[in-house]
Amino acid sequence: MSLCFLSSAVCAEKSVVDITNNILSSPQLEKSFSEFYQTEKFETFQNAVDEFGGVSSFTCQQNHDSVAFDTVACYITYENKPSGIVWEFYYFLDITGWIGTNVGVIQNISSATCVKNVKFLKALSKGISYTSVPCT
Repeated sequence: MSLCFLSSAVCAEKSVVDITNNILSSPQLEKSFSEFYQTEKFETFQNAVDEFGGVSSFTCQQNHDSVAFDTVACYITYENKPSGIVWEFYYFLDITGWIGTNVGVIQNISSATCVKNVKFLKALSKGISYTSVPCT
């Protein structure tokens, strides 16, 4: 048995960003979510899909890496909410691999806002910075 103390990203075969990207790009979102998260975590995410339509695009970055847990922030746009929402996905690495522990909204961008020049703020629960532009 080996233990990893330097960085959990070095310990696992797939990074938490890769896992999150795979979940969000899956045509079977619920099945992909359930490989890492409990049902109620999927339901939290699914509520946004039900309200705003399917995921149009997303981009994700790891924003926290520690011995205790890692998080990934994802800026996600939807069919009926092009301004988007920033979600944070929490992961814990145990002996069997990554386990999703929580999913939540950290930044809900006003529907009246159009977004350009997205930059992730590399800190736990910080979201993104962006430039507001006229909507066309």
